[in-house]
Amino acid sequence: MRDSRERQVDFHVLAFDANGNGWQTLPDGTRGAYPAPELDRDGEIAGRHVPCISPELQLWHHLGYESAARDLHDMRELSRRYDVALLETLETGA
Repeated sequence: MRDSRERQVDFHVLAFDANGNGWQTLPDGTRGAYPAPELDRDGEIAGRHVPCISPELQLWHHLGYESAARDLHDMRELSRRYDVALLETLETGA
């Protein structure tokens, strides 16, 4: 979702299993995992608290494909804000 100032929020629809893990169906038909322990975080958008995934899982989910410049920027900000080590593949943009 994007506003007129080009600010963007990503939404991911998940199906949950009996253990509370979330699963996202990806464009190629495979499923992306959202482990239950990583789903209980709080974030903030424009001063409002929102549920979100852990910073570590957000970084992990940016592996495996070439990230756009805005994604790299966002991940660097996330790393700095939450003092989470930025994964080497994200750091190089590869």
